[in-house]
Amino acid sequence: MGGAGKTTLAKKVYNHADIRARFNCRAWVCLSLSYDHKEMLRSIIKQLNTVDNKLLEMLEKMEEQDLERRLYQDLQDKCYLVVLDDVWKEEAWDCLARAFPDVKTSSRLLLTSRNRGVPLHADALSKPHVLKTLGQEDSWQLFLRKALGHGDDAGCPSDMEEVGREIAKRCDGLPLAITVMGGLLLTKKKLKSEWEKVLNNFSTYLSRSQRGVSATLELSYADLPPNLKLCFLYLGLFPEDSEISVRKLIHMWVAEGIMQKRDAENLEEIAAYDVEQLFSRNMVQVVEMTTDERIKSCRVHDLLRELAIRKANDENFFHTDEIRDDEISAKSRYLAVHILPWDKNYVGFKSFRKLRILDLEKVMMAYLPKEIGEIRLLRYLGLRRTWITRLPHSVGCLRYLQTLDIRTNSVYFPVIVSNFIWKLESLRHLYARDVRSNVPLKIEGLRNLRTLLQKLGILVDDRSEIDKLCMHLSEVENLKTLHLYCVAGSEWPQSLAGLSKLHHVTELKLSGVSLRMLPPDFPPNLSRLSLKFTRLKDDPMPTLEKFGQLSFLKMECAYEGKQLFISRHGFHQLKFLELSRLYDLDEINVEKGALPQLRCLRIRKCLSLEKLPEELDLELVDKA
Repeated sequence: MGGAGKTTLAKKVYNHADIRARFNCRAWVCLSLSYDHKEMLRSIIKQLNTVDNKLLEMLEKMEEQDLERRLYQDLQDKCYLVVLDDVWKEEAWDCLARAFPDVKTSSRLLLTSRNRGVPLHADALSKPHVLKTLGQEDSWQLFLRKALGHGDDAGCPSDMEEVGREIAKRCDGLPLAITVMGGLLLTKKKLKSEWEKVLNNFSTYLSRSQRGVSATLELSYADLPPNLKLCFLYLGLFPEDSEISVRKLIHMWVAEGIMQKRDAENLEEIAAYDVEQLFSRNMVQVVEMTTDERIKSCRVHDLLRELAIRKANDENFFHTDEIRDDEISAKSRYLAVHILPWDKNYVGFKSFRKLRILDLEKVMMAYLPKEIGEIRLLRYLGLRRTWITRLPHSVGCLRYLQTLDIRTNSVYFPVIVSNFIWKLESLRHLYARDVRSNVPLKIEGLRNLRTLLQKLGILVDDRSEIDKLCMHLSEVENLKTLHLYCVAGSEWPQSLAGLSKLHHVTELKLSGVSLRMLPPDFPPNLSRLSLKFTRLKDDPMPTLEKFGQLSFLKMECAYEGKQLFISRHGFHQLKFLELSRLYDLDEINVEKGALPQLRCLRIRKCLSLEKLPEELDLELVDKA
């Protein structure tokens, strides 16, 4: 049954330290009811290899048999663990089975399914592990943790216990139902009368639904405030089991006007709060958190996604379509297309003149038709990971466009943009990697632009005049994040002293080989610093530990020495420290009293490092 905890248990196995050490390589793929066989094969191959544009381009061009052959070769000499999550049909297993070699390496395939016949079909000799529902006491303890927000062994007020146990009982021992119901009650006052209202409503929805889990989810949706209902329904537009970028989701909500009649200057911040509200109600699952404990990406359980789609269809909010043979139809306000064959042009822009959001991420498109300019109400245009290399002039007609994402796969063929950006007067967010234009792009009139001016990445080489650049950037008061990339094969500029002029910059990223030495000056209000591929020769810690406001430090392939030393006076505000791929590092010396605020320490692929310093208070550290 959905919501019993199959995927949760599989993830516990998949991520267990002993399991990770046992297998050479691992991969996880979710099939769901409607799956794309070629996309499943690509997903597994990408998890087994270093992903670059060459691999991505090659995989996109491969036919089904070629993908199966490539996966077979990748796994042939490996001891591998592959999880196939949510396999609905026996045919789905048959399609993938031939790509997995059985070469006596003690490899394993782990399947989860609602259909008992699937694992028996895959291996008639193995006995499937059937998850039981929770017993009465386990259900009660889980319910208390979620409904009262306490840890284990949380007590319940005596006058509320009887009604609480009855609510828990109605959830039929399903962890998903108990968790969502607990999230609902967590928003209520801790009063018996409030819990009794929920129980009465539960009984009403239970009489309409076939299962306790359906009644629970229906009641949780009905209890949402109107703005959160719209936000929740919108989650049904994303493919099943997909990892949803919260930043992207927020831009879409703002573009759709879901945040209307609220503080126009802080729409993104308000939308981020709404994501947190859905999380606190256990209606979205967190996939990844930022270092400052905000939700970076999330996922929706398939039963909750089914609820969102059902409610959206009832209210004619949107329509989802999986295109196979027919043209896309524009029969409702929102349309989500999850499977789009690349060899036919299905996107007839003239049919969608009232469209507000067009997200073509990962679609195999090499050009954007000029008719895009006819969608005059468009507010969000996402071309991420497409193969588009040129934007037509007609994009300049999109006067209401708020978000433009042109971070395409075409790294070797930069996106050509004509000088029309200045016409996009409503633009709030512009995301790009490598943009080329024959003339300087005019953006000074874009008064609403937030992301480009808050976050700026610049390619530099030994001819770059950083001091002069920083003088101009010091006048951009909104600039918070600066990323300097040194082009491969080039040298860093002789001077980076101009960085000290950037009083507004709080986050700095330096990427590129052969920096060798830290610059003498940094932005005076710096709180976040990332060094990547800089290959410093001298220990950077004596310099960096003096930055009084530094709370985040990440070093990846940044230092080639053997030792790092942090004094007792060092890093008094640092909360997050990541050391990654410092291959020669064999010792970290930390004086007692250093790093008093440290909350998260990540050490990855520092192959020569054998132990952590005893002076480090490991009880305060989240070791990853």
